[in-house]
Parts: sequence; structure tokens; C-alpha cells
Amino acid sequence: ETVAGANIVIKDTDGLTSTTTVAIYTDGCSNLTFDNLDVSKSGARSGAGLSLKNSSGTMTVQNCNVQNRGQGINAIGNASWTVNNNDLLNSGDASSFSGALNFISVTTGTIAAADNIFGGTALVGLRLISCSNKIIGDETVAGANIVIKDTDGLTSVPTFFAIYTDGCSNLTFDNLDLSKSGAKSGTGLHLKNSTGTMTVQNCKIDNRAIGLNLADGTTTNTLISCNIITGCTTGISTSGTHTGNSIINNFFLGNTNSIAQSGTALV
Repeated sequence: ETVAGANIVIKDTDGLTSTTTVAIYTDGCSNLTFDNLDVSKSGARSGAGLSLKNSSGTMTVQNCNVQNRGQGINAIGNASWTVNNNDLLNSGDASSFSGALNFISVTTGTIAAADNIFGGTALVGLRLISCSNKIIGDETVAGANIVIKDTDGLTSVPTFFAIYTDGCSNLTFDNLDLSKSGAKSGTGLHLKNSTGTMTVQNCKIDNRAIGLNLADGTTTNTLISCNIITGCTTGISTSGTHTGNSIINNFFLGNTNSIAQSGTALV
């Protein structure tokens, strides 16, 4: 009721927090704004907060409380996405490695995302599926499409993945902290079934079971450089067919295995 000009007004007390499957679902919509909504889940974590399928035009999700959901926000389709200042604490579950924040099939569409809060009991932070040509970095990275500051909570995502991608191409991950605070667990950055050129640079990954996992896929000229990978069971793990990879100028310290290929330690 605080959003000026709202066409559909949903107060925090109107019951969306008790929905168990999807609080808000759209399909084939364009030019929508979701502002200052509470689509969290009371009680046990379940369902999705916002699932925005086959979207186009300008789609905005801002200032929303999306806590304790299996999938927090699902931004699906080649829209111009703005996703800012949402509280995703405790969202992101193991089912299909669902993330607190999910971008799906954004290839020609654009993304501007920042100031979203991850962590708590979440199992997966950021998830990208079938996305391409995007930059994920902290606030110091020029041109970053998805901005994640060191204080945004990815370091408290346990067990599974701080960042998980599947079927993506030509992504850059720059100057991120994907470490794990507390007990060692999970994977900092999991890149599955990637194609094209993937770049991981200037990142810090400490205290993970796997720091960086380049899993399956057929990448070309992937660059993994200038990362600090410490205290992991396996620093970098690769499988699949990757032509022309460059793993250069990385700093490894205190890992059980620094680099492994298909489960076999190389370093």
C-alpha cells in the first residue's frame, strides 16, 4: 500500500506468505514492476516467491522481501531485467539446485541486478540457466550486469553452490568473494555444460569443498586467471572437453588438491 500508482495492491498481511507453491506467477507478460512486496514463506522453506515466465519488455523487481523460498526470484526470458534491493535471505534450495536469484534463458535480454541479499540457511545463491554474454562482478567491476558485493551474503551460502550455472556461454566472473565462512562446505562457482568462452578472474575462493568446478561442457579459450584459491579440498576441478583453456597466475595455498581433472588430482 506504500507504492504510489500501484495497479494491484497487496499488503504484507494479505496472505502471500502462506502460499506453498508460487506466491506470484506470470507467463508471457511484459513491462511489469513488482515493488515492496512480501512474498516470503512463513514456516518451512518451500515454493517460489516470484516466477516470471516468458517475460519481455521491461521487467522490474525491487525492494521485495523474498525470504525462505526454495526459489526466490525466477526471472525467465529475454526481457530487460532490473532486479535490485531484494532480501533473499534463507532462499535457495537443493531441488534442481534452485537459487535465491535465478536468471533463465536471458541471452539477448539485459540484466541490471544489484544490492540483493543472499545467505542464511540458503543452499544455492545465484543460479544462471541458458544465459549468455553477461558480466557478474562486485561494485568495482565496470559494466557488471549482476553486481554482488562481498557483503551481500554469498560467503554464508553452505553445502551446495554460491553460484551455479548450467548451459551458459560467454560469461565473465570478476572480483567476487565466493569463500565459505565457518565450516568448509559447498562449491564457490559451479559452471556446468558451458560453451563458448568463460572467464573467471580476480576472485577469492577460500574454505570450499570445491573452489571452482568447470563441469562437463565444451568451452573454447576459457580463461581462469589471477584468482586466490585457498583452503579448499579441491581448488579447481574440470571435466568435459575444454579447448585452449588458460589457467594462469592463480594463487593456491592450503588446498588438499589444487587442480583436479575428472576427479584425478593434477596438482
